[in-house]
Amino acid sequence: MKGCLIIIISTLFSSQIKSQTIAYSPKAPKILLKSIIGTWAAKDTTLALISFVRLSDNYVQIEGIKHGVGNYGFIVENDSVKANGIAINWPPYYCLLNLENSNLLRIDFYLFHSNAKTSKSYTRP
Repeated sequence: MKGCLIIIISTLFSSQIKSQTIAYSPKAPKILLKSIIGTWAAKDTTLALISFVRLSDNYVQIEGIKHGVGNYGFIVENDSVKANGIAINWPPYYCLLNLENSNLLRIDFYLFHSNAKTSKSYTRP
């Protein structure tokens, strides 16, 4: 009887593992703090403003976009910020900053376990 129980548990466990998918999280470069800190306006309307604010020596957040419980946050390394950000939620929200030039920023938004993304472009007001 013990042998049967082990086989059933083993079968259930292996089927759960096979059903899991791993979403691709693109690895991003760093962006100079002086290039990103400050206010940005949504490209499709200047009414939607966001701001990158440095909260500490190690942390920058976006104010004006809130998909989860908190704002998207980014790790600071020296004079740069990592372009991958996360917002507290379950499942977590991720974003990727793409500074296309000094006045154009594209942000790609992802959800944990999903390869689908939503993009939004911002310019300096």
